[in-house]
Amino acid sequence: MPLFPFYPIFLLNQLTPLLFGALVLGFAQGETLYQTDFDDFPTGDNAWAGFDGWLSNDSTSGVQAIDENLFGGALGKTAAIGFNRPNGALTAVLRPIDYDPAVGGNPLLEFHMLFGIEDSTELTQFRRDDFFLSFYNMNGALLAAIRISNQDSDFGFWRSTGNLAAGGTEIDTGQEFIHGELHNLSGQIDLQTNRWTVALDGIPLFGEVLFNGTGITRTLGPIAVEWQVAAGTPNEYGDNWMLVSDIRIETVEYALPPIVFDSIARSADNTVTLSWQAYPSCDYLVEYTSDLSTWFSDLPNTSKPAPASQQTFQFTDSIISPRRFYRVRQTKAN
Repeated sequence: MPLFPFYPIFLLNQLTPLLFGALVLGFAQGETLYQTDFDDFPTGDNAWAGFDGWLSNDSTSGVQAIDENLFGGALGKTAAIGFNRPNGALTAVLRPIDYDPAVGGNPLLEFHMLFGIEDSTELTQFRRDDFFLSFYNMNGALLAAIRISNQDSDFGFWRSTGNLAAGGTEIDTGQEFIHGELHNLSGQIDLQTNRWTVALDGIPLFGEVLFNGTGITRTLGPIAVEWQVAAGTPNEYGDNWMLVSDIRIETVEYALPPIVFDSIARSADNTVTLSWQAYPSCDYLVEYTSDLSTWFSDLPNTSKPAPASQQTFQFTDSIISPRRFYRVRQTKAN
């Protein structure tokens, strides 16, 4: 039994027609990039940021906190953002992940987050704000976000592709949440195909839509939980707040994309050029044989490391006499 799946191998000489194929090796295995249930965090106001790699632009107002008494302590320790008067109109608590699929070899990610929204009260005249789960790349540019709007005018979930000021878009998913109840937000992001799918409590919010509409580099830098005062000034904040628990970011098993040949051409002087689509998650190696038994990879430029982005790879061979078979090996990038 062969160890690896074979696709048709191609033979090039003056007498035979062109046949083509590839040898695909392996799958990208899943790994946990980050997870926390917050049980190891210290408790109190301003305690979320400054522990386990979490950062914030507000560490003094008490708008980000770790609490162990919510839901009667049934969840253990949980994080929270909101409630108190913030120092600025946008408060972010973020955790760098710093994952590059070209290095990690797997562009397929999954995320999970347990959350709940408590509504504003008469204390702040029932002013209501926005909460976000946002994804940034390793350069700090916004890739995409889910806006959880607590405002009466656009209550519910909105998805955005990149920075709205830089050409991104925002679309209403048509789904809503329930105040005071826990919800599970989960999704899958494919950094290679630039698509993502998200579900709320197992019910799809959206599927296979653009993850990044601005064309910036698709790496995963910080994930951020954010609170934005809808009125635009800290003095007009609402005392609504969001509970956060059980965050997990991981890669999932990813089958390597199939090799697709753009062209196989032979010139008048018998120079052969192979052209195929190459992906950031894969390394490539061109091998040849004359007897379909012993394979070699000692021709110039047969080894092709993973590109930084999807592009066309080419291999050229000027010696094909008396006959020569070729195959392309595809492996997970290191």
